[in-house]
Parts: sequence; structure tokens; C-alpha cells
Amino acid sequence: WKLVGSLVRHRGLEIIVLKNITIGRECCRLLVTLLRNPKPKLAVLDLQQNNMVDECATILATGMDNNDTLKKLSLCFSTDIQGAGWRAIHSKLQNPNAILEELNLRGNYINLSIATSLSEALANSSSVRTLGLGNMCIPRQTKPITVWH
Repeated sequence: WKLVGSLVRHRGLEIIVLKNITIGRECCRLLVTLLRNPKPKLAVLDLQQNNMVDECATILATGMDNNDTLKKLSLCFSTDIQGAGWRAIHSKLQNPNAILEELNLRGNYINLSIATSLSEALANSSSVRTLGLGNMCIPRQTKPITVWH
């Protein structure tokens, strides 16, 4: 997380890839600082397989408010994120000022409630163009859900 903290002052930073590490609260707070800082023009944030939990996902979602540079976010195989974290991320997709174009959620375990939250967020999103859902584990349901309104 100290490395992430040192990147806050970097002016030309466009891509951060933090794969296969454990990201805690402090690192998520520093990533929020990066997302809110106008100097780095962070366009890609790849956080695959990082043991991120709900609290960290919720913290990260706050950094997406009023961010005008992040176009790609990958949370692949973030299997420790549960309901609150996913709902926080999904709520940011509905922001009319959001510019996130690509969201990669491959390899996650989500329940029906979270799948519904994601579908509602996408239905109200004007920016997301690409959604990665490969290897998702979604339990079977007895009644259909509406994916698009």
C-alpha cells in the first residue's frame, strides 16, 4: 500500500494493475485518493484476485464519485466481496456522470439479490459498454428476473 501512496503525486499515471495481492482498507483509501486526484489520469484499474472484502469495495466505490477518468475497472475473482460491496460498486454505475465503459467481474460468486442489483444498475447506466461475466457462479432461481427494463 505504500507504493500506491507514492503514486498519488504521479502526473501521467493512467493504468494500475494490482493482481494477486491482498488489498486492505488503507490501500483502498489510497486508491480513492488516486481516483479523486485530478493529476493522475487513471483510466484503468485492474484489481484481480486481491482478497478485497465488502468494506474495501465500499471504500473504493466512493472514489468513483465525480471521477472523470476511470474507463475500465476489473474486479475479477474478488470472491470475498459480498452484498454491501457489490451494491456500492453497482450504485456508481447509475451515476449520470459516470464514464466507466468496461466492468470485468469474471469469476465471482454472487447471489440472486446481487445479480438483480447489477442488472438494475446496468439498465440505468449510460456508460458501460463492456461487461465481463465469465466463470460467474450465480445460483439457480425459481422465478425469472428482468435483466433489462
